[in-house]
Amino acid sequence: MNYLKHYTKLVRRAFHSNRKRGDGNYYEGHHVKPKSLGGNIIVLLTAKEHYIAHFLLYKHYKKHGNKNQIIKSARAWKCMTFQSNDNIKRYTSRTFEYARIAFNESMKGKNHPMYGQTH
Repeated sequence: MNYLKHYTKLVRRAFHSNRKRGDGNYYEGHHVKPKSLGGNIIVLLTAKEHYIAHFLLYKHYKKHGNKNQIIKSARAWKCMTFQSNDNIKRYTSRTFEYARIAFNESMKGKNHPMYGQTH
């Protein structure tokens, strides 16, 4: 599957729909290119689209990215699996499990920030 193609289609659709904050709909700002990788263009996505966007980026980088891209996209996607302050859940048990596994895999061995250090 071409995850980048689906990601680009999702972002373009949102960009061309001329969404604006305060129009009665709930939107979240999303960096088209991840901020952690130098992106600065923001598009407004629904919460569902935002979650899917991070999932697609993780899947793309897992297949075609370098270690830095894989780790950062896994962390960003994992952060979206937590409950918000108002206890609105934005994950399913299946996707939560997959995100946790992805995060843990990205932190193994030399990728772990404490690798080779003592506590």
